[in-house]
Amino acid sequence: MKRPLLLSFLFVFLQGCYFGDNPSVYQKELPGGLRLNAMFSMEEMALFKKSSSGAVVNSTITKIGWTDHFVIAQSHPYPHGMPTDTIGSRILFGEIKDSTDMAYFLFHYRQDVVNMYGKWHLRYPYVEIKSDSTTDYKVLPRWSIVDIDNECKTFETYSYNEFMDKRMAMRVPDTLSFFLTFHFEEYK
Repeated sequence: MKRPLLLSFLFVFLQGCYFGDNPSVYQKELPGGLRLNAMFSMEEMALFKKSSSGAVVNSTITKIGWTDHFVIAQSHPYPHGMPTDTIGSRILFGEIKDSTDMAYFLFHYRQDVVNMYGKWHLRYPYVEIKSDSTTDYKVLPRWSIVDIDNECKTFETYSYNEFMDKRMAMRVPDTLSFFLTFHFEEYK
């Protein structure tokens, strides 16, 4: 009788340890009921409403800044492989139409290629980076503006110029900058 009771108690105790309150590796409260949070690793850095588990800005946030009215953020799914220059390069997104591109992405970036209704699509926009002897592709960063006063309505784009145009249209202050930057090499 004591043994089954002891085993039951041990099971409940261990379950509480495993599923209990797991502290985040990073958490910061922001205005408007928002929180910046990375649960298990810094590569999961995302912006959430306090009462929701769905992200307002998905991971991985690499740069962020905020006021009482707006949040601006840059995010990237692979923060260790961000392109440094995207000007004048070919950008690939959506359906992969060229057979050479299809072979390249199916071999090198299989996790980012999705078959939709018999056609191959890229999950993220890639930019073609050419060096002297090679051609490589890197995922473009995503730029976000969160309007705190408008129920955290979020604008997202992969174009920096479009981000800046929307920023002006929404009257985001010029003084708002990306004052918090995460360097993921520090967290490897």
